Amino acid sequence: MIRVLAIAMVVTVLQAAAVPTQTSVEREVTAFAQAVDDAVKAGDGPALERMVGDGFEFVHSTGRVEERASFIRRAVAKQLASQRMGPGEIISTTLRVFGETAIRTTRVSVRLNPADTASPPLQIYTRDVYARGDGTWHWISAQSTDVAPPAAGK
Repeated sequence: MIRVLAIAMVVTVLQAAAVPTQTSVEREVTAFAQAVDDAVKAGDGPALERMVGDGFEFVHSTGRVEERASFIRRAVAKQLASQRMGPGEIISTTLRVFGETAIRTTRVSVRLNPADTASPPLQIYTRDVYARGDGTWHWISAQSTDVAPPAAGK
């Protein structure tokens, strides 16, 4: 009986060790990214002033490039398309950390007009870049691109 329990414990420990876990830096960046998302959604100007770095640019899916002050001003005024969209479905998200820089790539399925259930949802690919300086993370770049959904059967 003791031998069976010992084997079960070893198997459990090996299985737990095989499951990839986030590093503390990845957890830190993930929490920061969520705080940015929450601040954008809420139109929280003071939080965005702290979190959005100098030189920030947002490259919209239209090709328009928006700088920091304009983005924050429009977020506070609730003028961003992302603030009007219904809740989306996250298709995929990845986070890669390269020292003091992190890149989050997300693909979501959303409706620009949540009431329009007849139209197919859009798939949007976003890439956010975060950098840490003086021990603090800042959102320094963002890009959003409409992408075609995969062809049926693929």
